[in-house]
Amino acid sequence: MVLMLSLLGVKGYEMAKPPNYFSFRSTAIDRDDLLMPEAIVESFDADVISVLKPLFDSVWQASGWQGSPNFDDKGARKARR
Repeated sequence: MVLMLSLLGVKGYEMAKPPNYFSFRSTAIDRDDLLMPEAIVESFDADVISVLKPLFDSVWQASGWQGSPNFDDKGARKARR
């Protein structure tokens, strides 16, 4: 399967800051449409989190972040508090 994510009409929007990120200021998205690279799912047993992480990172990067703050340095999803 191939997953594709497109966010339309998002120019000027910013990502909400997660808790404990007081010093970082995100930037507004500079284009109207974000067309993310496709994610390939090779089996129904695939780890959904690892497949979707690059898509989430791309969305956050469009707003000036290094990647999604919802994942740790090893790519594991952080627990919600």
